[in-house]
Amino acid sequence: MDLIVRAVRQAGAHNVLRGGSGAIALIVRHAQDLTLVKEASEMLLLRARREWNDLDLIIEDRNADAVRIISIEEKLRWTDADAAALLAKHRRVLVLATEDADIPSFFRQAAEAVVPLAPCDSHALRGMLYAFFGQAPAAHELPDVSGLSITAVTAALRTRASLSRALASLSRVAQAPVAPTESMRDVRTDPTLAELAGLGEVAEWGQSLVVDWLAYRAKEITWAEMPKGAVMHGNSGTGKTTAAKAIARSCNAPIFIHSLARWQAMGHLGDLLKAMRKAFDEAKRNAPCILFLDEIDSFGDRSQFIDARNEQYCREVVNGFLECLDGADGREGVVVIGATNYPDKIDPAILRPGRLERLIAIPLPDATARAAILRFHLAGLLEGADLMPLSRRLEGLSGADLEKIVRDARRKARLEKRPVTLDDLNASTPRLIALSEDAYHRICLHEAAHALVGCLVMSETSNPPLMARVVREAPPGLPAGETMFGRSVAVPLTRAAYLGDIAALLAGMAAETMLLGEHCDGSGSRVGSDLHHATLRALALEVAAGMGASLVYRGSMQDRDFLDLLNADAALRERVDKILHFCREKAETLLSGHRSALLELTEALADKGEIHFRDIVAIVQAHRPNPILNAAPGTNAVDGSGPRRKRPKTSAKSGPVKDSPGI
Repeated sequence: MDLIVRAVRQAGAHNVLRGGSGAIALIVRHAQDLTLVKEASEMLLLRARREWNDLDLIIEDRNADAVRIISIEEKLRWTDADAAALLAKHRRVLVLATEDADIPSFFRQAAEAVVPLAPCDSHALRGMLYAFFGQAPAAHELPDVSGLSITAVTAALRTRASLSRALASLSRVAQAPVAPTESMRDVRTDPTLAELAGLGEVAEWGQSLVVDWLAYRAKEITWAEMPKGAVMHGNSGTGKTTAAKAIARSCNAPIFIHSLARWQAMGHLGDLLKAMRKAFDEAKRNAPCILFLDEIDSFGDRSQFIDARNEQYCREVVNGFLECLDGADGREGVVVIGATNYPDKIDPAILRPGRLERLIAIPLPDATARAAILRFHLAGLLEGADLMPLSRRLEGLSGADLEKIVRDARRKARLEKRPVTLDDLNASTPRLIALSEDAYHRICLHEAAHALVGCLVMSETSNPPLMARVVREAPPGLPAGETMFGRSVAVPLTRAAYLGDIAALLAGMAAETMLLGEHCDGSGSRVGSDLHHATLRALALEVAAGMGASLVYRGSMQDRDFLDLLNADAALRERVDKILHFCREKAETLLSGHRSALLELTEALADKGEIHFRDIVAIVQAHRPNPILNAAPGTNAVDGSGPRRKRPKTSAKSGPVKDSPGI
């Protein structure tokens, strides 16, 4: 009860305790504690009925006026509509859940607070000891039971006849090699890397880790020869957490799942740092193992901490994390894997060698991978069905989106009490927007222009167009076309290289204007568009690379406020605008001189849906033979040298109908 009252007061919801109206959600860390928390809440209600004016502890009560308490986990789904009906019926509401994500957005917006129920600390433990034995030792003499569930602590106390035996029992459980915490996951039911598709470079890194892991377990190599960690990054839903679990399963190793948000839920800075160190200690006791950290960008970059009020706090959190990664006595046997959607927001010190030493991208799955992902989630159903036609229609969807399609199809068949059919899958796909013939032709022209200009300038940029593709139907807001580029050799990026990249980015806009009279808004109007990236490149040329009007370094594209420089400096905006106009004119000149190649590339895209580097080069050579164009993507088109260092791939994307490509 003490923990419940403290959580409500910490949330500043005193009005609810005093009998006023309001709604609160408590996140109960351990699912096994839900029953105990409900019982304690009911006892609290009875004890404080007069003071609190009959506080309602409920989640839902559709058929009766009697007050009762139900956890979200006892419902299959708790929707915004359920929350709205609940809040309309009851003045005071307390919701219990084990995951923050289970709280509907409507309730979250209306509630006074959504707060975690703190773990059993020394204050709560002393209260429990007094209740059971009538006495308790000083706080510093108590075992650390913050990693245990309240249910486990209560059970240990109930089964011991004396205070000394209870304390000894709690100490043994808290220090056990395999602690009963939610962070440790049983990987036996998770897929292996071999069973998953669409993970790209992450699968390669994971397989190499498995080889090293087995060699380390067999004492064929030392820990010094092992990878120490990596950070996976990609769009939401691409399978970063699933990939980490699959790596652990393939290594036959335990995995401990944590996040900064979970550690912060423990309390103030000291509690956070204590929880962080406890997580690493737990992993080291169970080594060799994998420690997975979700949303690792939450730590932030110390160079970006500009709020004086929070800077010291944030800096101490990052420094504490670096200490855990290095470890005074090492972290032998603990491979740390992070996941993020925003790799540019991670402190560089976290990514240095010996810590999380690699950034690995998980791309959105291609058509073959999408079909394999659908097949995996079907789990043996529709074995003879051809999933490729459906897969091709799902361009731009993530692994999580595809899992939901299969889940919805299975639910539909289950409700109708029949086997799953291909029609169920088709009916469960997101609503697609079919492009008109004019819109489809515009996107084909746009992507063909990216590919053509990228091919013509790759002797300057060493950034060849690897592939262009388009679809006739696309989900709302997702691209209907894209052109992938890949600079795979380390060459000096001169001013000409910057200008060539910008010209390739603006080629789609130039082609639309040249052949259709005007360009559509898809070339700009959003983050990630052609114009957005072209502006960033031009700005970097002026204020970071020393290739503009000034040699002064003022920032880089990794800085969050990089574009703010444009808003604050009219002269800089004018210089960047001139660069963009110059590069668009350059693209127009190249397209005009290779009009027949542009038209053939457009027709090839419209006919096949995608076109690859060799085909792009073949078409361009057929219209204007050029020895430079014989260079393959892995070679320097200038001197023919082989690859030396990989650079990240970029893409130019088109959205459906009005949303044309953006790199």
